[in-house]
Amino acid sequence: MPIKNVSLHEFGVFTDLKLDFCEGINVLIGANGTGKTHLLKVLYALHSSLEHREGTGLLGGKLERIFRPDHIGRLVHRRVGVHSARVSCAIGAGHIDFEISTKERLKASLRAATIGAPSLFIPSREVLSTYEGFASLYKNREVAFDETYYDLCVALGLPALRGPRGEKAARLIEPIESALGGKVVLEGERFYVKGRDGDFEAHLVSEGFRKIAMLARLITNGALAQKGVLFWDEPEANLNPQLARVLIEFLSHLAQRDVQIFLATHDTLVAQRLSLIGEYGSKPSIRFIGFFRGEGGEIEADSGAALSDLQHNPLLEEFTRFHEDESKYFAGSLAGKVRP
Repeated sequence: MPIKNVSLHEFGVFTDLKLDFCEGINVLIGANGTGKTHLLKVLYALHSSLEHREGTGLLGGKLERIFRPDHIGRLVHRRVGVHSARVSCAIGAGHIDFEISTKERLKASLRAATIGAPSLFIPSREVLSTYEGFASLYKNREVAFDETYYDLCVALGLPALRGPRGEKAARLIEPIESALGGKVVLEGERFYVKGRDGDFEAHLVSEGFRKIAMLARLITNGALAQKGVLFWDEPEANLNPQLARVLIEFLSHLAQRDVQIFLATHDTLVAQRLSLIGEYGSKPSIRFIGFFRGEGGEIEADSGAALSDLQHNPLLEEFTRFHEDESKYFAGSLAGKVRP
């Protein structure tokens, strides 16, 4: 079921923020420290806790394992004195709310939420190269990784689909396998990319290829399913522009197959390609959300169907600044100066 909206009051870096989402691709942009990853993580915690019968009973532990604070009260926005954070989220026909006190108390309520398919969170660092033994290590030792990495490893370890669903998944990932030059397989506890140039252990393949190989595996085994939700933090990290184009085209196909997508990006080219879909395509729906600090230092956001709809856009602002600097250097060279 799609996530429709969220309201965050005194949670994490946010003081008071309300956001609406589309059922297609939601693109989060903003400077570092403006809350993009915070938003992805809290939405994932809400959705994933509802995938289990216990519902809100799992939420407190999920929040702690995803954000890894010293205690859950540390997720409340930092102010002097005792106060509380409140988050309210509409998912499909249901609604989930929770409140956290700085005294480490959590209250949660749920109204008629039914999750049709699971959610997935892909962090900015790939995990194919570290998959071997990671799940066991996470369960038995204290490690410096949040639970999104463990959840992703569990999802990657599911066996491949068979029958009509497997055939459908195989057709869907053909563009990715073409870019990879092979198929992604799990043998024992180690991933391989098997293709025309031979078989390569995942950790011997470039990180950019490992990132899209991860996506192929998640579709092959059905972990990323129709009517599910995908959260991806900086999918463009370590991808060359050609692979980034393949990735964006593929995410567009996923969204057209009723997968709701949330991604945070710092990449101008990725954002502009997604903006083209919003400006000239009928499907999937695109929503850009730009985070920025207001005059009082609080996190605010504006939104639109294209990059040009945002009043605060650090990607285009820096791109414009580059062209201004380029013009200064050029003018300086004409004047015989080394620097403008």
